Amino acid sequence: MSNTVTAWTTHPDRLPAAPGAYALLIRLPRRCPLPPRFGPSAALPAGRYLYLGSARGGGGIRARCTRHMAADKTLRWHVDWLTTQPGTTVRAAPFPGGDECALTARALAAGATAPVPGLGASDCPRCAAHLLHLPAALDLRAVAAALAGGE
Repeated sequence: MSNTVTAWTTHPDRLPAAPGAYALLIRLPRRCPLPPRFGPSAALPAGRYLYLGSARGGGGIRARCTRHMAADKTLRWHVDWLTTQPGTTVRAAPFPGGDECALTARALAAGATAPVPGLGASDCPRCAAHLLHLPAALDLRAVAAALAGGE
């Protein structure tokens, strides 16, 4: 993985088809309800969020991010609840060969927080969450630099 600051894109066709990990930078313009398993009134407030995921199957990072960045889709993963909200913007950064748990640890160390235990990480026994909140005071360049810090 490169040690350069991550370049975010809104165009999934610019992402590699290689296996690895990816980060989605999500801007929610308004409150977003969460899947029912988190409670009947569970929601995230408007703000900036970071989702760290893995793409090991066919089509790799490009295929997974193409799905995540599509506005019209079946709600399959926790992050889909955010990416289908009207007015939401999503940018992606690839980490070929990367690990989503390592990226999560770096984002948390840079100041991101886990707003809801298990959110985005229902299949991960190691992480509190893979969907993180980025406080308004947190510089996105610092987060990008932390993510690109190496595996």
